[in-house]
Amino acid sequence: MYRIMVYSSPKDQLIFSNRIQGKALIEFEKDIRININETIKLERFSTNIELFSEAQAYNLGLNRKVCINKEGEIKNYLTHKSSFGNIMNIDVKNVIENKEFIKKWDVSNDDIEICKDCQYRYTCVSNSDIIEIKGKYYKEEICGFDPFTNNWAS
Repeated sequence: MYRIMVYSSPKDQLIFSNRIQGKALIEFEKDIRININETIKLERFSTNIELFSEAQAYNLGLNRKVCINKEGEIKNYLTHKSSFGNIMNIDVKNVIENKEFIKKWDVSNDDIEICKDCQYRYTCVSNSDIIEIKGKYYKEEICGFDPFTNNWAS
């Protein structure tokens, strides 16, 4: 299964799709380089059984995601510090076979401090980098929702 999304394309268009095999190539006009920092808010959440099921075991924001920045650096997401090589020097297939690269795919929100207490953990698609401190996982960027007070930051 693969889904490839290309940003900064001349127009939004579906190039190829096969729902049965779960394959798609989609182009978006949106330029994510303009604002690569995410804003987590309720309106961005999408609920369906496929995403809910995936969220039980995987990180919705990072699972099966490969990003290549304008310098060619291969990362889990554009804002992450860690690079797993440059597209000019390494095959993407080798990167996605690297255990360190795919490690974050398997860190579900149930495994992340604060997120594990959040009522939206199975719909949240945060791309925040995940850090491990003393055997516990944390997101580097804290979202605007506080699950303990049930309030969104203004």
